[in-house]
Amino acid sequence: MRKLTRIMVAVALLTISIIPIAAAQEAEGTGEPEAVTTPPVRNWVFRFGLVAVDTGGDAEVIVDPGAVKVDISGGGGAFIALERRVTPLLGVELRLLGMGSDLNVATGVHDHHWPGTDVSMLGISSLGLGVNFHIVNDRSVDLFVGPLIGFNHYSDLRVRTGLDDGWWRPGHNDWVTVRTKTDSEVTWGVRAGIDVLLGKKKRWSVGCGLEYMDADYEFERGSGEGRTEIGLDPVILSLGAGFRF
Repeated sequence: MRKLTRIMVAVALLTISIIPIAAAQEAEGTGEPEAVTTPPVRNWVFRFGLVAVDTGGDAEVIVDPGAVKVDISGGGGAFIALERRVTPLLGVELRLLGMGSDLNVATGVHDHHWPGTDVSMLGISSLGLGVNFHIVNDRSVDLFVGPLIGFNHYSDLRVRTGLDDGWWRPGHNDWVTVRTKTDSEVTWGVRAGIDVLLGKKKRWSVGCGLEYMDADYEFERGSGEGRTEIGLDPVILSLGAGFRF
């Protein structure tokens, strides 16, 4: 009995002496140095920057007193966005995008060519909600892809081009007018982006993105003939910066 008691006391003393040593070794291996090198988790990202827009689309619009050719080319703008990281791999982003594209109205359809082309700026304001899947996130590079839905608001335009022929009605210096009213639509798109994190704290980043948006624009037609739809389908290249907090 006394021998068993001595063994138990020895084991207890040995345990008491080992615990502080193990705790000290654990603190030395996983303590302050790792906390210094590992940046804290930041759940919010604010992004901002500029965009270049490539829009494609053209249509022949029948108006009074005849027909004109309408096409939309590229443009540019700016954006701001705020993302909330739900998990390390998933984020939800709200984005506001303002851009403008050149809208060209010209005569010259049906093999008749008159001088006179009017160019105006079609303004597009887009509010989008997207889901970002962060497929690469290794503390220095953040690569993400995902879908989005948006609400586009288009500006109100009145564009006209001059005629120098009496084909549609007698006289010269006639005008063909394409009238557009303020319009809006719900759209969808897909995008991909990459952020390169800067500094030790990884708060700031620079990045770029590429986005495709399915979007259409409608023109009023003359003589009560309704509206003509043109597919914009902009491809948007973005360059900007981000701040994590």
